[in-house]
Amino acid sequence: MRVSGCAAPKGTRGIVFDMDGTLLDTVALVSSAWEFALRSLGYSAAASDIEPFVGLPASKIAEAFTGSSSSLMELTNLRASYLEEHARDVRAFPEVPAALERIKRAGLRIAIATSIPSKMARLFLESAGISGSVDALVGGDNVERGKPEPDIFLEAARRLSLQPREAVVVGDRDYDVIPAKRMGSFSVLVVRKSYCPTERPDAVIADLRGLLELLGIR
Repeated sequence: MRVSGCAAPKGTRGIVFDMDGTLLDTVALVSSAWEFALRSLGYSAAASDIEPFVGLPASKIAEAFTGSSSSLMELTNLRASYLEEHARDVRAFPEVPAALERIKRAGLRIAIATSIPSKMARLFLESAGISGSVDALVGGDNVERGKPEPDIFLEAARRLSLQPREAVVVGDRDYDVIPAKRMGSFSVLVVRKSYCPTERPDAVIADLRGLLELLGIR
């Protein structure tokens, strides 16, 4: 299965992508960073348990594993130091660079909406070699409410000068699909591994080659 669902609307003018697990193969890295941060403060946590939470705001992850947000600043600082140390190892999924180039050549604009801080996101995109394809970047530090609220995707669309209905939202989790639906955008779920969504997106793809099909880009 490369793609299932209906084609993207004809009025599509831009794509808003989630980053970790959608464009970049970084879910394991981010999970390990959280494990390092939590264990450093004496909390028991395994990267495999953290992985389903990757993409949510830091406050939600902290609360899930510590029961409160009292250690949030310490945890995020420890997480950041771990990610900075390993940022050079960040890679995009194999088909991503070429797919982004084709999307750009088709005249569509591209934004990233990610829960990690914008400075770290830029570092990741540069390490992966795809920063030049991105027109706008919104990090978790740029909005008050994180996923699954639609704020981060709405801000990304705004920075592309798009109405929500003109944007396609692409992500790998339910909390990417939920805000896309709330804001009235066409939602695309990327399922690279086994994943059982509870939300029903407008389309499901195995990788970004499926997105090109949905967009009618040959």
